[in-house]
Amino acid sequence: MKNKRRQQVIGLLLIEFFFLQGSVCAQEEKIPEPLELVKQVLNQRKKITIGYIQLEQHYIKSSHSKNYERLIVDYSFWFKPDKIKVKHCNNVKDQKNDNPPCATNVWSSQARTMVPMDDKYAVKYLMEELPFSSMHEPPPWMIGIAPMDLGFFKNYSFDVTLLLPDDAEQIEITPDKIGGYKTWKLSYQRRRSDYYQETQTWIAPDLDYLVLKSESLEKYSFMTQKWRYENKPKKYGCHWFPEEIITICEKEGKVTDEEKIKIIRAEFNQNVSDDEFELKSLGLPMGREVIQDSTLKYWDGEKLVGTFVGPGLPSQEINHNKMRRWVFIMTINALACAYIAARIYLKNEKNKR
Repeated sequence: MKNKRRQQVIGLLLIEFFFLQGSVCAQEEKIPEPLELVKQVLNQRKKITIGYIQLEQHYIKSSHSKNYERLIVDYSFWFKPDKIKVKHCNNVKDQKNDNPPCATNVWSSQARTMVPMDDKYAVKYLMEELPFSSMHEPPPWMIGIAPMDLGFFKNYSFDVTLLLPDDAEQIEITPDKIGGYKTWKLSYQRRRSDYYQETQTWIAPDLDYLVLKSESLEKYSFMTQKWRYENKPKKYGCHWFPEEIITICEKEGKVTDEEKIKIIRAEFNQNVSDDEFELKSLGLPMGREVIQDSTLKYWDGEKLVGTFVGPGLPSQEINHNKMRRWVFIMTINALACAYIAARIYLKNEKNKR
């Protein structure tokens, strides 16, 4: 009798155990709402407020220009909640260059400053074409959330539309696995009169909601293309972040663009000195052209000035010297033209006789 009673108790305990296990599993597998899932991705990144990121951008294949395929672009980002400094240098593959051409942007709530590559045409282009006063840099820690061109980083907004556009429909979330990591697969479609898109994005909740993979099919009236985007995860301190990002584009079944981003160094939520955002930190030569809030200025070794004053020369004397040179050149040109005209006139008169 006692044995029978014991067996009944054990049976009830086993039933209760498996019931509880099933409840826990069901709780764990509760599918999140799409908007809440995307917000989790952004919120995890917002926890990174201060830091430094160094990376290399490799153009393996480019439909824009064959010259891109020879480039490795080195990026460095320093950032605080109200300040961002971005430096990018163009290096040529297989050619060591200890001093490659570089450009630097420093953005803060007070001013937007651009030190273009040392190229007069670049300065002219930037002055004429780019409205710097209305531009700002997005936070660099949004790298790896969605496919984006670092060269046009400023065009992206750090909001839910990075992963879930406003006009998305047929939205679905399903559990899946990528590389052994548990993920939520976010799927949606977009439709317009001449455009159709279907996208799947795999998000790993156990890795700070890191995006591990994204695939997108885009159909236009004139073309069909596919995007594939993969992140290799790594933990930097307390934060998961991509160590390597691969983006591949296929058009009509052929790979037309392929890019790889390698994170060389990342330090998150560690102090960055305010001096890092000062122009003095760049080691600029005196007289270097700098654009600040759409105005061309010059570095005098300590600060930006409207007119560069060389050592020992007041700005008025520099301008007068320039004017004297132009007057001299124009005078020589006028005399030369007069001489040639006189020779032609005399020759014609001689022929008439």
